[in-house]
Amino acid sequence: MFPEIFVVAVGLALAVLLGRLLAGRVGVPEAAAYVVVGIAVGLLPGLPQPRLSPEVVLLVFLPPLVYYAAFFSDPREMMRHLGAVLGQSVGLVLATAAAAAAILHLIFPDIGWAAALAFGAAIAPPDPVAATSVLQRLGVPSRLVTVLEAEGLINDAVALSLFSIAVANIGTTAGVAGLAVHVLVEIGGGIGFGLLVGILIGWLRRRTEDSLSQVVWSLLTPFLAFIPASMAHSSGVLATVTSAVWLGTRKRGMVPPGARLQAETFWRVLNMLLVSVLFVLLGFQVPSIVAGVSHYSGATLALTAGCVIAVVVAVRIAWVLVVPPLTRRLSVRSSAK
Repeated sequence: MFPEIFVVAVGLALAVLLGRLLAGRVGVPEAAAYVVVGIAVGLLPGLPQPRLSPEVVLLVFLPPLVYYAAFFSDPREMMRHLGAVLGQSVGLVLATAAAAAAILHLIFPDIGWAAALAFGAAIAPPDPVAATSVLQRLGVPSRLVTVLEAEGLINDAVALSLFSIAVANIGTTAGVAGLAVHVLVEIGGGIGFGLLVGILIGWLRRRTEDSLSQVVWSLLTPFLAFIPASMAHSSGVLATVTSAVWLGTRKRGMVPPGARLQAETFWRVLNMLLVSVLFVLLGFQVPSIVAGVSHYSGATLALTAGCVIAVVVAVRIAWVLVVPPLTRRLSVRSSAK
């Protein structure tokens, strides 16, 4: 047992270092480089194949990653462009997930709506890191980059909440109306619980003077928000985001400057390690995923993938071309009245 753990740990460390080197040399997003390296390592014969449990992802990786993204965001810029951010991150993600679920359910009607919606939620949010890195090189307006970065935070929360709801209803007889009610309950409960956790942790951190204890409180916060909210059948993702945003807007008066610097350094390192290890482990899973769908013909898989890609791209293009102009027109009419 111990030799296998040692081999997996060394393989992960080498894959992370190789992924960072590859991303720097080729100029691709680090996440893509980690996945490619993970696939290559996973295909090596004789190596142990670690299985990435969904529970490990949801309970170990997800809370601190979501908390980091929300805590170090800029809520003022987000509020300044709130209409564009919500339109892209909530409306577009839900529309994309619904369209992808519909086309998948049309091709494979036996999988049920819950499983189809889980698939749609998994592919609905775009990767903001790759988009912003390309746009910054092209010198696009800073407003567009800000909207994309803020969208990246919220659309992940929306998609993950929708994904967890859909997964929880796989195998049940819940229809579209039942899923919609479940979504509303999870969203409201998650936001309310996250606000409660944020207020409580803020009160405790204002009364904590030790710098290392401040770091421990910050590390505990995402888990205190995510896990109890999930156990109460609310959105742990939205609870974590809400608590992080609440604390992030009050960090200057809550934490001494020295403790804040230590915490920021700790979180940058932790975020890099979690992201790199997670994407390498995702790459490890690709061979087993391919083996799991091997009973379908290559033509069926290619047709399904092509249809889903076409629908997702069409929905995004249609949304960008139709919704923002319509929103501006409605706002102009409303102000004219």
